[in-house]
Amino acid sequence: MTAECLNETGSGALAAPLVNQVRGRVGLGSIAFVDQAQMRDAIKKERRSELGLEGERFFDLVRWGDALSVLGPLGYVHRCRYYPIPQPEIDRSGGILIQNPEW
Repeated sequence: MTAECLNETGSGALAAPLVNQVRGRVGLGSIAFVDQAQMRDAIKKERRSELGLEGERFFDLVRWGDALSVLGPLGYVHRCRYYPIPQPEIDRSGGILIQNPEW
């Protein structure tokens, strides 16, 4: 997550050592920082490999804006990117809370 944040805020060169630390644990070679897009792709690949069975993939795809293209054929719709706010909570808020879009 730190590497992703660094890359997205313009400090991708600082993200490379963090990604390489993860890669080094399993004996993979280092990657060098080229540009933000290249580092973003490397981070996506590492998160998919490292967190493969930990239930993070859906949230990564939603955060990256890739959910519709990857999960769309499996029935995903944009409505799924937000959880609905329970109606009793909206009622209790006195109109302050507004239901998430598409719910």
